[in-house]
Amino acid sequence: HPIACAVALKNIEIIEREDLLGNAARVGDYLEQRLAGLSALPIVGDVRGRRLMMCVEYVADQKTKAKLPDEANISKRISNECEAHGLFVRPIGHLDVLSPPLIMTKQEVDFVADTLGAAIRKVTDELVREKVI
Repeated sequence: HPIACAVALKNIEIIEREDLLGNAARVGDYLEQRLAGLSALPIVGDVRGRRLMMCVEYVADQKTKAKLPDEANISKRISNECEAHGLFVRPIGHLDVLSPPLIMTKQEVDFVADTLGAAIRKVTDELVREKVI
């Protein structure tokens, strides 16, 4: 359809003009670095992905990679805590998935990493109190 084609061409023009792919590469590398620091938290089993498509996997034991019980609802609990502070992450099973926009800035990466880290620490403390871990 001619209108859909015109919109697609305009979209490509904007992506090129604003160097959105270059920004995704630069800021995405920074996001990878910041999220990698979450691996030091006791329930983080893995941080994986590339640039602006990342996820954090939660485990009961980092050494064995044993999963937390499904009843712990870990990714949703962390997602809810993030949401309470203005960050939306997508909970899927034992993962929280992040797919930020191509226009993301380094300051926004800092907010994401700091907020997600704080949420993981808070929920970890709750799991310890509940004797789940």
